[in-house]
Amino acid sequence: MVVGKYIDNPLLINGHKSDLRLYVLVTSYDPLLIYIYEEGLVRFATVKYDNTGKNLWNPCMHLCNYSINKYHSDYIKSADPDLDDQGHKWSLSAFLKHLKANNIDTVQLMQSIEDVVIKSIVSVEFAVNSASKMFVPHRNNCFELYGFDILVDSDLKPWLLEVNLSPSLNTEAPIDMKIKSAMISDLLSLVGIPAIDPVLKRAQFNQKITSLTTTEDGTKKDRRPGVTAETRKYAAIRLASSTSSLSQELSRMIRDAKEQYARRKGWVRIFPTSETWNNYGALLEYSSSNNLILHEHLFPDVMMKPANRVRSRFKDGFNEVRKRSQSAGPGTGTGKRVSKDESFDRGPKSPKLRGEEDVSDSEDKPRKPTPGELRCAQYEKPLEKGHRTTIKKKE
Repeated sequence: MVVGKYIDNPLLINGHKSDLRLYVLVTSYDPLLIYIYEEGLVRFATVKYDNTGKNLWNPCMHLCNYSINKYHSDYIKSADPDLDDQGHKWSLSAFLKHLKANNIDTVQLMQSIEDVVIKSIVSVEFAVNSASKMFVPHRNNCFELYGFDILVDSDLKPWLLEVNLSPSLNTEAPIDMKIKSAMISDLLSLVGIPAIDPVLKRAQFNQKITSLTTTEDGTKKDRRPGVTAETRKYAAIRLASSTSSLSQELSRMIRDAKEQYARRKGWVRIFPTSETWNNYGALLEYSSSNNLILHEHLFPDVMMKPANRVRSRFKDGFNEVRKRSQSAGPGTGTGKRVSKDESFDRGPKSPKLRGEEDVSDSEDKPRKPTPGELRCAQYEKPLEKGHRTTIKKKE
């Protein structure tokens, strides 16, 4: 059963209804790694919005799909990719710039949108992880690109319209070519598909099996009666596949996450961040401690505590999590951590001398932006890369 709700108070731009197309990349579900591309598309309905109910029949007023509105006679297609605030399709940065010019808190809006995206992915992480463990031999074997359609209402609340498993990559307009070409280029850089020679890889694996089944003088190992050469071969394959210890697997997992982040370019990582474990840890259903271990290693100065609604797996396996975390490297643990900015001096201040000024009261120090504010500021920057084409006007 699908339950839907019509939002009758959409945020209007020049009288037109709009929705956002955001590109979300999930490179791993265990641990969970979620990225949003810094630039997206804003699609407008061709006909100005009327909430009286008299024009419910008009899809070009209530729907913002490009596939529907492009056939309307009043639809305007921008011919210049650098003029991304004209016509009925804008860029995300131009949309946020317009809202900021109208004194709207765009940082709070984007943080709310990130919250919707994270909760949507978390809602399916158990089912996807269960299937991945059955059919995907390694966590780096696949990734998924989603197209999130978001509607913002007049109260600046984002609503999830749908999640597209295969978002359209058509480039009928110059702004599509500019944004999607840059997005795909940065996606392939972030994923980091390695160039491996399959012949060389097989030769190295065969050499490893040979070293496990023969001695230095060339004689066969394990000369027990009744053990065939085929049995010894498959035993060696299993041994070669399981030579990496648990600590090596955890170290490789953390290293892969850090290397991905270094190659992110225009992708903004929204999970994990310094605050995601405390905000969403209770929502994770898959019985794996990899998310907690990754949070502890990426943000060692932030206090990592069990979520408010602690599940049984944290109660029963908390000591195991701590042992696995410590085996992956130093700087871990599940105890309380104190942030660098938190002061240990809670005692009373020393009395001021006569004529001495209180510097802290006289000078207001500028507030440092939070990590969330710095992250959301990237969405407001105009996209300067991507392939640019222009539509030539017919003479």
